[in-house]
Formats: sequence, structure tokens, C-alpha cells
Amino acid sequence: MSDLFRISVDGKQGTTFHGRVHVVHPDAGDVPPGHDFALKVILEVWHRIREGYVFDHPRFPDSAPDGGADIELHEEFERLRALDRGAHVTLTEEQADEVRAAGRITDRKAKSAAVAELMERHGVKRLGVGIIDGIPYLTGERDPEAFYARARELVTEYRVGEMRSWPPHWEYEEEDLAEFEEAGFDDPADAFDIAAFRERAERRDLDDYPHAEFTVTVTDPRYLEHIAGGIHLATAIYGEFGW
Repeated sequence: MSDLFRISVDGKQGTTFHGRVHVVHPDAGDVPPGHDFALKVILEVWHRIREGYVFDHPRFPDSAPDGGADIELHEEFERLRALDRGAHVTLTEEQADEVRAAGRITDRKAKSAAVAELMERHGVKRLGVGIIDGIPYLTGERDPEAFYARARELVTEYRVGEMRSWPPHWEYEEEDLAEFEEAGFDDPADAFDIAAFRERAERRDLDDYPHAEFTVTVTDPRYLEHIAGGIHLATAIYGEFGW
């Protein structure tokens, strides 16, 4: 999956952190306005730093938490990720081989029956073996509504500022720009600085992509223990609510 956004954390104070979201793919649209996206940012930073998939981060607590509170937080974050992405159903190697073998059955009727039996047995609605730390797993169903409800509880405020560097460079071809220069814009509300658009399209530095500042406030500072200014990552997370 292609990255949709670049997320930069600029600072944190207490229960609030702020940063910027850059839109780096045409499929992303605008910066998502819902609380679910704000919580996904928190979880994505937590998960990606633990896995080492970030461009830059200044610090991160030890992966082995000290004290009950940290363990509880770790477990809550895992539950939230399961709501958002689907819980992992751990398999033995024999079970994983059985799932893979079902996918190789050539007879359509026999394959359909084998797949249905395996999905019922493992409590999932699709078969696809993943591997984490050498352990095979299947992925259960997501529950985006429950995730959003939890996000509304944990995130007390989420603000997104005005979009900058708009429209994006992929929005118009040179022939479109020439037409605008010759005939003008059909709707004055859609007008933009064509010369500045050309400069951004040619340069394509990060701030030449559409971006907006954001601020997130949560109920408990523990949810932001892993957040600090200087974190920067690319991600394919997206928002489903609040539009």
C-alpha cells in the first residue's frame, strides 16, 4: 500500500501535541477531520517506532515496560489496534500450512468448502497468512465504529488548520494551466496563483505538498509518553469518520 501522508510532530506539552500532516498521494484527499484519525496517529507513532519504521525520532521508552500502568497502556494500545486493523489469530506452523494448502486447491467446489471450513474454525472472514517475529497468524475483522467510539472518549480535542500549498501538483496538467491563463477560472472561488503552482510542482519539496497543522489533546498524558517533537514518518493510515 502506498503512503498517503507524511506526519511530523513539532512539539508536546502535557496532554497535547501538535504537528503537520502532508498529503503525498492523490488518493489521500484532504487531511482527515475525525477523532479516529487523531487516535490512529498516536497508535501509528507508537507502533512504528517500536518496529523501527520511522524517518526520525528523538527518543522512545524501553520496549519492556516497567510497572503496571505501562503494561496496561501497552495492552490497551494493542486492543485499539485490533479494533482498527483486526486482531491477530496466532497459528501453528501446521495450521499455517493447512491454510496455504487450501489456497492451492484447483477444484473450485472443493476449494470453497475447505476455505469456508477454515474460516469458521479460526473465526475469521478471510484467509491470508501473515508472519510476525516468525509466528504465522490470520487477521480477524475490524470494528471501525467501536474504534471511533473509543477515539471520541480518549481524544478530547482534535483541530486541523487551513490547508496550505493547495491545489496539489497532481491536480492539473500544463494544458489545464494554459487554459486557465487564457480563459480564466469558471468560478473565482477556484482561482489560485498559477505561477506559484508551477514553482511548487517543479520543486516538490515536502512543504510544496498540501499540508495542514494539527493539534491533538487526550484525556491522560500516558497516551502521549512516546510522543515528542522531531518525530517524522510516512504512513498509509486514513480517517473514516468526521467528514
